[in-house]
Amino acid sequence: MMEMLPILRSENQFIGDWDLNKMDIVSVDIPASRVRGLITATQSSAGVLKKFNVRLKDDDLYIKSGSSTGKLFNIRQPVTERIASLIGRLIGLNVVEYKLWVIDRHLFEYIDNYNVPSRGNPESSDPPQIDHSTSFQKALALNDKVLVSVSKSFIPDESYTFISADQITNGVSNQQLHSFLCGMGSNIREGINNMLLFDYLTNNTDRHRKNFGFLQRENQELEFAPLYDHGLSMFSEFSNDEIAEEGIQLLDFCEGKPFGDLGPSFAKYFDKELGKHRVNLNVSQEDLLLIIDSFEVLLGKERTALIRSVIGKRWEYVRQKILSEI
Repeated sequence: MMEMLPILRSENQFIGDWDLNKMDIVSVDIPASRVRGLITATQSSAGVLKKFNVRLKDDDLYIKSGSSTGKLFNIRQPVTERIASLIGRLIGLNVVEYKLWVIDRHLFEYIDNYNVPSRGNPESSDPPQIDHSTSFQKALALNDKVLVSVSKSFIPDESYTFISADQITNGVSNQQLHSFLCGMGSNIREGINNMLLFDYLTNNTDRHRKNFGFLQRENQELEFAPLYDHGLSMFSEFSNDEIAEEGIQLLDFCEGKPFGDLGPSFAKYFDKELGKHRVNLNVSQEDLLLIIDSFEVLLGKERTALIRSVIGKRWEYVRQKILSEI
């Protein structure tokens, strides 16, 4: 049996010249013996992003990378997941909290049963020369590191069972889906309403039926589970070149789930009376923009400007819609 070594904060909180402390990121040393096969609270976890879980004290932590090509792991999905969770929680919604860690890339090779190459003697080779002219994403790859999003299990205890929406709605058409779900009870109806708002605000294009669900205790009513899996929000599926070339026109290419395109679905289904009881309307547009701006060094100026434009305008529209008397 492999020794269960502790999970510790790394002594070095720099990647080259990049100071992780200034970017809301923590470098963490996870021994390979702590990596477990994915035992997840969601049924959608066999997706394209590499994932595993670890046990830290009394918590199950779920660790997820961005999409990868060879040694290069995309940082957009983890960063977007962090921003979306900060925004959702600030406006009062039940959203899973995601944090950002930097971990050893070889942990993903370990879980995938790859042959992990030897690192050799670290004292025998010079470290890569990295400064701020090197992108953070490339700097991570050169150091065999990966930026990941980290979340705790949202299942309160063993008395609860998670049920994904696809298990309950099998055979229900997309046209019937909203009315079917809202007919499951007032708790579910409010949860669906909050999901409509959150996904519209953050432009989450990946809320398929495995990416939301319910919690249930034996002989008790279903509860709407916290919203999770926000990595494909805020244009993270588009490259920097596409952002620069198309800008706001990318909205024309975004397809929403599970009720159809995000704008029309929000306008059609969102119940402002339910929204009044949950959404923190005291949050200003500037409050949300400050969150986005704090990640500009990772996202770049053009991507940040686009996200600011969309979320700023949509938040004002949401507030006006809820507060309107008509």
